[in-house]
Amino acid sequence: MSRQRRPRKHRRPSVETMLAEYVEEWTEKWKREGLLAGRLEGEREGRMEGKLEGKRDTFKRLLRRRFGDLPPWADECIAGASVAQLDAWVDGIFAAETLEPLLDGPHPTSDPSAD
Repeated sequence: MSRQRRPRKHRRPSVETMLAEYVEEWTEKWKREGLLAGRLEGEREGRMEGKLEGKRDTFKRLLRRRFGDLPPWADECIAGASVAQLDAWVDGIFAAETLEPLLDGPHPTSDPSAD
């Protein structure tokens, strides 16, 4: 006599269980995507900051070649300058006869009696 096997009933997960699993998967996916987006934004900002620093360093090097040692006020001006401002100053470096007019006029820490 052969016995017939009854097919096993597979338990289906409940709707709540399935939703909980999906929510967990989606949350992990969103976290990964958010981290990736944040990392990419950070890398972009880092490249921009590096480019700005390189431009500032190059500009100061050109100024030292043209005008000699830079006074502290010039370093402060350059440290706070935007890319657009640095570009404008670079464009005017050979037309300027002195450092002050190039960097937008007299500065309070400059010594006019030194001329």
